[in-house]
Amino acid sequence: MRDMQGFAAARNVDYGKYEDSILSESEKAEGMALLCCAKPTSDLIIECREVNAAKDIPVKILPCRVHKLYDLMM
Repeated sequence: MRDMQGFAAARNVDYGKYEDSILSESEKAEGMALLCCAKPTSDLIIECREVNAAKDIPVKILPCRVHKLYDLMM
């Protein structure tokens, strides 16, 4: 299960906008949803990984590109 992914047991979800590569049709068929952009359309049960402290969140290094820097001290 990805960090922002949860199981919406009742499947009454508007999935919102997301990249197809993040949530596949087969994951949707299994009841998975992206908790960062899905909205419930009725009562439902959500199963997800619980985080008790910041140390429980894995640190990830992701590639990025800086387009512009601003000097905030000016």
